[in-house]
Amino acid sequence: TEKEPDLLNLRAEALRAKGGNLFIQGLSLEALRSLEQSLQIYKKMKDHRNIAVLSMEVGISQMALGDFAAAET
Repeated sequence: TEKEPDLLNLRAEALRAKGGNLFIQGLSLEALRSLEQSLQIYKKMKDHRNIAVLSMEVGISQMALGDFAAAET
């Protein structure tokens, strides 16, 4: 439908907010899962600004989990 891009954006932003809140609570793995889902939606939408932001947030979560190799990519 024509509202699908708006709904996808809303879902991506909700997942990003959820991931941020989980990260603050110290739940890095759960945060990473939400942030990665958000990133995939933004990639599907070709939203380059938010792809950059989420890539950084995913990397921070990966670093918190000790996965430095993944955080570098």
